[in-house]
Amino acid sequence: MKTIDPVVQKHIAEIKAAGESAYREGAVTLFGGFPESLKHRAVVAAFGVIEQSPVRWEIMRMIETDDMAVIADKDFPLHALLFEADSDPDRWQSLDALWRDIDRYFMTNEDCARLTVGSELHFTEIVADASGDVLLLAGEIAENVRAMRSDLAGLFGKYGLHVRPLDHVLAVTLIKLKSWSARTVPDALRAFRENLEAVADRTRTQPVSMKVTRFFRGSAFEMLTRMSF
Repeated sequence: MKTIDPVVQKHIAEIKAAGESAYREGAVTLFGGFPESLKHRAVVAAFGVIEQSPVRWEIMRMIETDDMAVIADKDFPLHALLFEADSDPDRWQSLDALWRDIDRYFMTNEDCARLTVGSELHFTEIVADASGDVLLLAGEIAENVRAMRSDLAGLFGKYGLHVRPLDHVLAVTLIKLKSWSARTVPDALRAFRENLEAVADRTRTQPVSMKVTRFFRGSAFEMLTRMSF
């Protein structure tokens, strides 16, 4: 299995560099809740499970207190974002036809060249970004993901939404940092980043796999705040 795509790696490097700068300057934006603007962001995501991952376990051990972070699989669904587009608020209620098109697509999608329930997604990078998220990133975008994104672009394109580019990124958010312990913020940021870098080195040789269990389509806000998982 190939794990390197130069264009994808360039985007990963940019995300990593922005995160390193924010950590170095103590300017990481801590999580304060999901913004209301996500109510009108249409998304398609793959929910999944990560089983027996030492790398993920190491990251969970870095969470010192219950209020330090919100955590995937505990506070919001573990998911990989496949497609997203913004809608004008006054048009949101008219998207029922889009949801029907997407539902029909998933009901008839049995093509092995497309992502399906039971498919596995592989991630070779762990990065802390400038917004305080710890991300799993794919070192390449698998062909079945690219094919599904192309199909979804055709469906979304009929409804005049503002598509947000994801062509070179496939990510899973593991945690969102929201507070620190009694240590000063710069010290806490430095320690967290150093620990994360040690875990990231192992991930490059021990990729993390997520098995797809279901698909979601709808409001990003609903997915992140109201979904049972």
